[in-house]
Parts: sequence; structure tokens; C-alpha cells
Amino acid sequence: MKCNWRERYCKEYGGIVVAHKQIRKLAPDLANKIAAGEVIERPASVLKELLENSIDAGSTKIDIIIVAGGIELLQVRDNGCGIAKDQLGLAITQHATSKITAIADLGNLSSLGFRGEALASIGSVAKLSIVSKPDVADIAWSIAVAGADSVMVQEPLAHGNGTTIAMRELFFNVPVRRKFLRTIKTETQYCETVFKAIILSNFSIAFSCKRDSGKMRTFPACLDKVAMAKRIATVCGKSFMANAIYIESATEQMQISGWFGLRAALRAQNDLQYCYINGRIIKDKLVNHAVREAYKNAFPEESISKLPACILFLKITANLVDVNVHPTKHEVRFVDARGVHAFIANAIFSALTNNNQVETAVSAPEYNYSNIPLQEFIPVTERSAIIPIYIIETKILLVARDLQLICVDLQAVRKLLYHTIAAEQLQQNNILATKPLLMPQQVIVVVQDTLGHLGFSIGSISPTASLVRAVPEILQDSDCDYLELLTDLQQATAAQHVGIIIAAAAKVPDTFTLAAASELLQQLERYNIDVASVIPGVSNSLGASALLKIL
Repeated sequence: MKCNWRERYCKEYGGIVVAHKQIRKLAPDLANKIAAGEVIERPASVLKELLENSIDAGSTKIDIIIVAGGIELLQVRDNGCGIAKDQLGLAITQHATSKITAIADLGNLSSLGFRGEALASIGSVAKLSIVSKPDVADIAWSIAVAGADSVMVQEPLAHGNGTTIAMRELFFNVPVRRKFLRTIKTETQYCETVFKAIILSNFSIAFSCKRDSGKMRTFPACLDKVAMAKRIATVCGKSFMANAIYIESATEQMQISGWFGLRAALRAQNDLQYCYINGRIIKDKLVNHAVREAYKNAFPEESISKLPACILFLKITANLVDVNVHPTKHEVRFVDARGVHAFIANAIFSALTNNNQVETAVSAPEYNYSNIPLQEFIPVTERSAIIPIYIIETKILLVARDLQLICVDLQAVRKLLYHTIAAEQLQQNNILATKPLLMPQQVIVVVQDTLGHLGFSIGSISPTASLVRAVPEILQDSDCDYLELLTDLQQATAAQHVGIIIAAAAKVPDTFTLAAASELLQQLERYNIDVASVIPGVSNSLGASALLKIL
């Protein structure tokens, strides 16, 4: 009996004979789960969609709860316009939205969402509940679904004006997707990344976020640039704000603004690059390339190995950009891509190269700082790289070196570092190096103009208030209360001034991260200070059992 070529191929090469199959239309629940996979990758995807819905609803306050990385619970509550009772069921229907009504609206989008896929997709792969009350309604109504094929349950509830959406047990009915989720810690970090990106582009909204059993973090609405700078410093670090400039440039159809790091803010990775187009967070190759080109031309030597840090806002006429490109809405297409690229690159390059940092000229009193004692420390000879591992309550830094775990007292090592830096600056120039503040700070105290040699630039603006324009450089990474510090300096003697500033600089901010720890270790290495020289109140070298007790 003759066999056809498919059978011969299978015998010779181990192939598989595929039977002819009929084309069938997928069941609605299966189609919804597949479609949901394009929009909902992980809990962070859900958080992004829910936050964008709250922003589109005109909210001025948004509260977030994240449990187990958002896998077990992710809740977003806002005080927006709310959803009427008769539209709750429609809200979780595929391709139902209040954002657009005709295809022409796609060319003039002013909202972050527009496809009507988010809530339907979430409800297909998770247990979803919505409670909402418009301000014109007397009572709130709720609706709940658990999967695409579940029955919607609707009932009245007590709730203030606005909407609360809770997602529980993500991918409970799609086990093949759930097993590809990362650890709770990693998924929490993804949610944190989304949260940071959202609050950096919506300064007029107050946010709060609670993770698991941790304390609630609050971010008040920003009414001026000082408050905006404070929020940015909280998210991106004071080091970024201390080494960044504000840029603003515009044409008839485009406007660019934002904060851009200078040479000292260049980083080894792109974890501090936030780009927004018409308020929407994007990850666009053309925009990223324009930013890199500007920094490459401004700082040709550093840009080879380091990446820029920036918060970029681009406003462009709606009909000149297409955001309906990708399900996640992270990518866009420009009508005049070359023109956009040139505008961004030129605006950033011009600002970076034309920036003139204000240097305060001060006349220092004739103090003798040559006898300032330096703390004893272990000099660096030949040692292996030190890797930061874990931060314990912003007090102890756990580092690894030569297969050994070492505990470092963060405040003590910072004090030693800044003591060394201050002593070097005073011995060389008889003054502390100064750093202009991006946003001068007002303090309700009259400061005498005798602190210039300590790195301060302060001017009186009223009989009871002063404006701090520059501070000692060693304070740029600290979480310092300038009012308290200046009060202490005025009450102290001249011999105590340097010690008070060093103590203020040494305080570890609550937002101290492993990235900041890595920068700290690099500074210690530059000044030949070994972290092993600063022994905390626990054993300097830890075994596995001791480590487990601490963690």
C-alpha cells in the first residue's frame, strides 16, 4: 500500500500528522479570557487601568489597597463622578465606554481610556466588585462578577460619592496564566512602579496607598511647584531633585516641560525615566531616542556608560498623535515623527547646555578648621565588591562581600562619610561646598547672614520669614527640616556649626532605598572608607541563623 508524502515524512523524521480541523467560533467566555490576556498581564496592569478610570472620572482623591502584590486583592477608591445604577452592568460589558461615541473621536482623545475593555477583561479573569454612587444619587449600588460566565449580582450599599473597585484572586479561573505570575514581592514592585508613574503626572490629585499590613502612605495634592518638587523628591529621591533643572519650551503644536537631571544625576540604568504624552505614561522608542540624543550631545563622555534621569511631559495636538496602537496604550505614533524627535532633542539639549548653576559668593570668617579630627577608619586596600542586599528599618544595611554578610549602621557610616567630606572641603577652601535648591524654601524664622561659609544662601523676604536658596552640598540627600536646622545653628556656637550640619546630613530618610545604598557605597569607596569600620549594635558578621532572626 502506498503512503503519501506526509506519512513518509513522519516515518523518516518523526513528524506529526495533523488532521484537518474545522473552523469554529470561540465560545464567549473563552474569547473574553483570550482578549483579557492582551490587556491584563499582571496585577500592575489592573492597577494602571483602574487608576486611569479614576482620573478620567475627575477624581481629586484616590485611595489604593494592595494585598499580596495585588494578586489576592487590589482595590481603588475615588471621589469621582461615579456610575449610575442602570449603567453598572454595562460598565463591565466588552467594548462599552463613556469616553468616545464615534470613530472620529479617536482623532481627538482627551481621556486616558477609550476602548471599553478594562473592566470587562478584569471581570473575565478575576473576582470583580464595583460600588458606585454619583453625587445626584441618593444611594450607592454595587455589582459583582466572578469570571466571564458568571451571573452579575446587583444590590444597594452605603458608600460616599465616587466609586470603589475591588479585584480579588486574579487568574483564579485561568491557572495557566496564574502560574506565570512572579513572587509577591516582585508583583508588588511592578504595582509600585505603576503607582509612581501615575502620581508623578497627576499632581492635582491626592493619593494614598496601603500595601498589606504596612502603614498608609499619603501624597497630598500639589498646589504649587514647591509641593510638586516635594512629591518628586519623595518618589525619585532628593538626589535627583538636587541635580535637576526644570525645562519648558513650546511651539504652536507642541509643548515640552519637566525635570531633567544634570551630569551628576546620570545613572547606570533607566529606572528614573518617566515620559508622558498628553498626560499618558508611554514607553516610546522615538521619545526615548530623542532624550538620549540630547544627553549624548550635552554630556558626550558620561552618556557612553550612563543614562539620563528625567520626568518629561509632552503636550501635542491630539490629531497629530495616535494612541490606539497597542492594547496597553504604552506606544504611540506621530504624524510628524521626525519633527517631534527634533523638537524634544533640541529643547532638552539647549536647556542642559545653557544651564548656569547659581554659585553663591560668600566671605568666610577666619575660622581655623585645620584641627578638625577625622574619625579613625579602616583604609581600603584590596577588597572585593560590596553588594547591598537588604535594608532593615532604615537603620541597618545588610551587604555582601567575599561570601560574607556584613551589617552596616547606616547613620554612623553616613556621619563618617559626611565628616570626611566636610573636613576635606574646609581644609581646602575654608568653606563648605554649596548646592542651590531647585525650589527655594521659605522658613518662618529670621536668619542672620552669617552662615555663608557653611554653604547656605539665605535672604530675608519679610520681618518674620527667610528664603533658603542654597544649602551645604552634604545635605542634598538628607531628609532635613531646614527650619529646625537653622534654629539649632543660630542657638549654637560657631565651633558647633559643622557638627550640627553633619548630624543633620547623617539622618537616614524614610525613603532610603537599595539604589541609594548603592550610591552611598560608591561614595565610601571614593573616599577610601570601608563599611566594615562602622560596626552597628549587632554582630558585624552574620551567619544564616542570625540573619533569619533579623528578617
